[in-house]
Amino acid sequence: MFDIAYLPTEIIDLIAIYAERDDLKALRLTNSFFLNATTKVLYKEIHISQNSRSFDRAFEVAESPKLHSLVKSLVYHLGTLGEVYSGFEAFRHEYYSTRRRPNSSDVYDPTKITADVLWCYSCWLEEIDGENTFSSIRDEAYELRRLCEQLPHLDSIATVLDDVDPFSEPTDYIGKRTGMHLSNFTNDIHFARLFAASSEKPLHKVSGRSISWRDLRTLQLNQSVALKQRLGQLKFLELGLYNAENEHDTVSWEEEKRLTQIEALDALGAVLDSAKFLTTLKLDFVELPYESAVDEMLPVSRTIFRHHWPILQKLKLEAICADECELLNFLTAHKASLRELQLGDIELANSLETRASVLRLFNGVRKSLRLRTCTITGNFTNRLDQAWYVDTECEQPECIREQLEIYMCNSSSRAATNELTSLYARRWVENSELELEFENFCDESWQWCPELLEEAD
Repeated sequence: MFDIAYLPTEIIDLIAIYAERDDLKALRLTNSFFLNATTKVLYKEIHISQNSRSFDRAFEVAESPKLHSLVKSLVYHLGTLGEVYSGFEAFRHEYYSTRRRPNSSDVYDPTKITADVLWCYSCWLEEIDGENTFSSIRDEAYELRRLCEQLPHLDSIATVLDDVDPFSEPTDYIGKRTGMHLSNFTNDIHFARLFAASSEKPLHKVSGRSISWRDLRTLQLNQSVALKQRLGQLKFLELGLYNAENEHDTVSWEEEKRLTQIEALDALGAVLDSAKFLTTLKLDFVELPYESAVDEMLPVSRTIFRHHWPILQKLKLEAICADECELLNFLTAHKASLRELQLGDIELANSLETRASVLRLFNGVRKSLRLRTCTITGNFTNRLDQAWYVDTECEQPECIREQLEIYMCNSSSRAATNELTSLYARRWVENSELELEFENFCDESWQWCPELLEEAD
């Protein structure tokens, strides 16, 4: 009979790295070999939310002499449950609603009272109490600073808003306990407070996902030599910003709105100016407002394009409107180091002289860059005659999206390129005009989206 104790330590460590979190908790109780390996993985990253119970659990780890030195990353979940249910009856109805599937034959009976419903309701009450306690008697900035001070090897921070899918069960910790999604989100400066709380830490990775422009403006207002040095140490920077225009829809005067946008872009530029030595940059503006005028959206991309990172290897640009030539010139300026590229929700601006072309951009990326991997997601349009939605869930081996992603990774070997790229993909991508009918371009991975055009049929 095989004894797991004879496995090399390196193998056990690999098992722990690739195991799911629930499996890690079970493996941790198996024996001393898995105890050490799983503990290092389980406590490498800790998660907190705006909840007294969550912070108390984090402090238990931070105050443990055996565990606090293992923590390298701190992830702050920004969503809250919110008191939207008047009582058990309303909660039960919502509980069953979240467990319905599209086109599902599951019986939907909100009158049922099961042990699961009762348990989730009690957990929901606990979480609501924890959120209320945190918001009423605990100082977020102070709690974050005290927590970071007790984590000596912290080198990564992140904020995240858990994705909400009304037709699937929640996957986050609180969602699993309560059966409810973390959906409420207040436009506050949580990211700025977390960044300030970790001011004594030599951070190398910062991920601010689902944050507001107020966060960046707060960082800019606190500009100092120390802040610039901290940003200058970063190797990984991710910013997922709510669109500046959407954030200020309630502004009455256009002049005030314009000044607010200028302040927001200045803040973005200041952060990018200081983070000069990035190897990974991910910029996501959450949602591209296609109803907005192009001139209102172009300043965001131009704020990005005036920067250069000499050792940038991985780049993600999502939800931006850009001039085709400016975007391609920006990418080409990084061709010496850039090897991984992700593009999503891209709108190309048309000039008076030239009609922008998404296909021409793809072809230009292939000719100008030396990519190892390329990922294409979301919407692509020039608002006139090209408009597609890219479905990344399509896994058919001959889908155009996969062929195009391979094509854009320009191989040094022509034979390798021929082997990886289908004749069909080459036929339309290498076409000199690159203006084919959309019926010849779309498959199950590319859906024609006329609603993205200015004058949809």
